[in-house]
Amino acid sequence: MDADVAITIAFCFEAFLVALTAVLFIGHEIRKSGAETAGESTRARTPEARSWKENVMTTAATSFDQPRMDIARAAPPIHHALVTLGRQVELNPRLRELVNLRASILNGCAYCIDMHTRIARKGGETEQRLYAVAAWHEAPFFDANERAALALTDAVTLIAEQHVPRDVWNEASAHFEPDELAQLVWAITLINAWNRIAIATRMQPASKSDRADRAA
Repeated sequence: MDADVAITIAFCFEAFLVALTAVLFIGHEIRKSGAETAGESTRARTPEARSWKENVMTTAATSFDQPRMDIARAAPPIHHALVTLGRQVELNPRLRELVNLRASILNGCAYCIDMHTRIARKGGETEQRLYAVAAWHEAPFFDANERAALALTDAVTLIAEQHVPRDVWNEASAHFEPDELAQLVWAITLINAWNRIAIATRMQPASKSDRADRAA
């Protein structure tokens, strides 16, 4: 074999080995990266890694806090002022309870969900519509005014997300006169305040026995 040919073959073989090594290394890194990504994806699905928005439904056991304080007794003038302010809101009672229930569902306030479900039911609201408030976007049981009010409730309650989009506000404005819209905004603001008070102080829904005692 000619010396030049031998050198060329050796050079080509060496280049082949280098290329093969590079391919194997890249393949290893790709598999490693994929495994890490899969691990991160798995961790992201664990309850500890979820954000408060994602961690809405869980099969984990839940312990309930005892009430932390009686805020009405701890700060009577402010509590009374908030109650009085609520009584000043002039909005269709049936619509207001839909708003109260929707905001309370979004905020996860069990106390207010229980309270306003019972108030709405006493006011003649149907079980079908009460159940559908949680998914009002897909439910055909609400008229145009109610849907506009519920959309505004969502936007104001989740205000940090989109700061009440213009289209949501315009839709509400198309269905409510300015004075009515103002009352609606106050109603939404108030229920959000009550949700935060109830959740922060761990107010608990009254049990059936408690309700029976009060009725007696």
